[in-house]
Amino acid sequence: MGAATRRIAAFGALFDPDPEPGRLAKKVQTVRSAGPLPEDPYSVLAEALGADITLGHLPVESWVSAFPDPADLHWLRTENLTRFIAEGGCELMAGRLESWASSRLGDSIPAMIGVDHSLTAGMVRALRKRYGEDLAVLVVDAHVDAIPQGIRDDLAMYAFETGRAPKPPGWQAFPNRDVFHCGTFLHALVEEGTVPRGQVAVIGNVEARPLARSHDERAAGYLDFCDRWLDANLVQVSQTALLSSASMDGLLLERLGHLLSEDRPVYLSWDMDVGALSALHGVRFLDQKGLDGRVIRRLLRALRKAFQVSGARLVGFDVMEFDSLTAGDDSTYAIAREVLRTLVRIEHGDDPGRG
Repeated sequence: MGAATRRIAAFGALFDPDPEPGRLAKKVQTVRSAGPLPEDPYSVLAEALGADITLGHLPVESWVSAFPDPADLHWLRTENLTRFIAEGGCELMAGRLESWASSRLGDSIPAMIGVDHSLTAGMVRALRKRYGEDLAVLVVDAHVDAIPQGIRDDLAMYAFETGRAPKPPGWQAFPNRDVFHCGTFLHALVEEGTVPRGQVAVIGNVEARPLARSHDERAAGYLDFCDRWLDANLVQVSQTALLSSASMDGLLLERLGHLLSEDRPVYLSWDMDVGALSALHGVRFLDQKGLDGRVIRRLLRALRKAFQVSGARLVGFDVMEFDSLTAGDDSTYAIAREVLRTLVRIEHGDDPGRG
């Protein structure tokens, strides 16, 4: 389908409930300062989309947004935001996005620029209603956002107790071991049947098995989950695979061939932390070293080629996980523009040899 009949509808989503104490302190400091607030990611990047329709911003309560109102700063405490997430706040916001976008999109192609990655679930759920079970999901991310919170907490305690990682001040396990948030939403999408098993691929992730086999039940439980669930339900094209491949084009076509079939609808979600600590720093999570700018550009070209060769249709996309307070300080937005322009070219069906 040509570009003239497929309109792009762009919007921003500044939902940011991160409870990390350092980020909360910086939010408070920024809002209380006398200077102007940084521009939000959507306002900075919308022009790169050349969108046919602009929908503005998803409504988000001030205290869980990237830029809280001064009157709400007293709510910005780690325990408050942890409780918000544990009691289903991210699930609530994903549901809000699903309804909000569905009522505005018509038959256009959604393009979301935002913060918390859990919102991607709302967009995928909305598009599942439009395209059915054939919908595939590609996620470019340094993390695999499909590990249940209980397993995460068990693994963290194991790491703290064995000296593999320092325990952050005030760290506590989540009271809800099945909580939905930015690190678990892919597990939810598969388990609820929104995306069939095997129709989600994660590209650029750090290896999911950093541990040797252990008799400790917490480490063993994590590795068992990797063997039993991740390998059975997700396609992974890891950072190591990308860096060691002589042909990134060939690697993607080989690993994703069953997903990128002729005329198949595909949603692509790009987490900016895939370049963290290497190409950029303006993202919320800096715990994993991502790809450098040169490799990111190779990956973008390879994705264009994969869509062009396969004939798959890009029916929606997002670019997420900006740290709105720091993204303007380095190359984060410049790289995001390259990502967005490439995704627009893919949606328009451009020849990957052009531009």
